[in-house]
Amino acid sequence: MENLEFGLGAKLAIAILLGLIIAGAAYAAITSTLVIPNVGTVTTIGVEAYWDANATNPVEQIDWGTCDPGAIYNKTVYIKNSGNSPCTLSIEVQDWNPQNASNYIVLAWNYTNQVIDPDEIIPIQFLLTISDEISGIEQFSFNLVITASEVA
Repeated sequence: MENLEFGLGAKLAIAILLGLIIAGAAYAAITSTLVIPNVGTVTTIGVEAYWDANATNPVEQIDWGTCDPGAIYNKTVYIKNSGNSPCTLSIEVQDWNPQNASNYIVLAWNYTNQVIDPDEIIPIQFLLTISDEISGIEQFSFNLVITASEVA
């Protein structure tokens, strides 16, 4: 067998490597690991709108049809709390087209700020009132924004 000679640098590298291996083995011998699973439920707030009380026919658009000046129209929509926390609702009407339509057309609802529990479905009647003074508007559109807010 051939005699292998190592220089000082190689001997130092081997010593460091052996020291790391021994330290690693000692660390492994004196440590322990514990895994603790975590679970929880994040509070969610959400609403969905349906045409029926069984929540099977989703509302994608409310079509008010042809509306006469001075008339009031109504549509019943069933609102479901699809979150996991009780909530109340608020509405906002946005994006009127034409912009001045909001001067002659008013959307209201019969919701009375009642708390809606998770998975509860409540009927809400929307009322659209057309002013008898409306003029120059042949078609209109707007977005109805329904916001659910968590009840503390």
